[in-house]
Amino acid sequence: MLRTGVVGMGGMGNYRLQVARQNPDTPVVAFYEPDPKRRAEAEAKYGVPGYADLGAFFERERLGLVIITSPDYTHRAPAVMAAEHGVHVLVEKPLASTVEDAEAIVAAADRAGVKGHVCFQNRYTPQFILAQRAVMKGDVGGLITLTCRANAKVPRIAWAGQTTVAWFLMSHSIDLGMWISGMRPKTVYASGVKKRLVAAGQPTYDVIHATFVNEDGTDAVYEGSWTLPDAHPSYLDFTYEVTGTQGSVKASTTDEGVQVITDRMRFGPLDGVALTDGMRGMHVDMYHQFVKAILEDREPFVSLKDGLINTRILVALHRSLETGQTEQIA
Repeated sequence: MLRTGVVGMGGMGNYRLQVARQNPDTPVVAFYEPDPKRRAEAEAKYGVPGYADLGAFFERERLGLVIITSPDYTHRAPAVMAAEHGVHVLVEKPLASTVEDAEAIVAAADRAGVKGHVCFQNRYTPQFILAQRAVMKGDVGGLITLTCRANAKVPRIAWAGQTTVAWFLMSHSIDLGMWISGMRPKTVYASGVKKRLVAAGQPTYDVIHATFVNEDGTDAVYEGSWTLPDAHPSYLDFTYEVTGTQGSVKASTTDEGVQVITDRMRFGPLDGVALTDGMRGMHVDMYHQFVKAILEDREPFVSLKDGLINTRILVALHRSLETGQTEQIA
């Protein structure tokens, strides 16, 4: 049994807590939330104690697993403290918003021998599972280019002005690109527009475009925006396309299935496509897979080191936004 706690009850905190409570191996025993109103609401709703002091949260509850859902730039302190108390960590993406913070989290987990998983749940989405399998089987031949569109409605999070759509959405595009292709980017050039959100009091980008060159000479072109109108039928328009020497693959969360186009077109049925048995859904599958990795003492599917690589790439992307130049990725 992994006594489980949650850090941060805003954003995904409530949802992650609910998912954890559905797993008999992970009873939720407490949470940390510095905001008194939100803390009181969560205590009343879930019937578990809330802490205003992070140190007391870890000292008193003797946790086995903690889920960190606080804002992007606040992950380091709870993740490092969790590791120092021997607690496994499930961290919302991005792992951190600086390379120094990401490295500190990885180092702390390595020292303590605890496991960590970053919430890149799109690797558990049937559309992208089928796309990755098609590429790995060679259905499209040798890779030429990857393109991704990750566009969402105007953000409702209070701290949107302290992050960007690249950290919030394009982090998924980058992780999927490396998983689907097996390639890492070595350079990035990025541009963006600040207009609508700035006018609304959120000093961040409406849209960001990034072009990556991968280690093998292929490229990837990604778009991320917070500009979809409220009338759009879904919160997120997320579409991935892979073009190869012999065909292409298109996978989208807003379409029914996956298109694999070679000498003919075929659609991959989504029914039954999952990495785990039992309850379905990318968030649930991701959580259950990480818990199994802990209980079976094996490497998680998306490790903290994957999160560190993702942070290095995004830091280079934001450096390119500032310099207007192509930037090398460490």
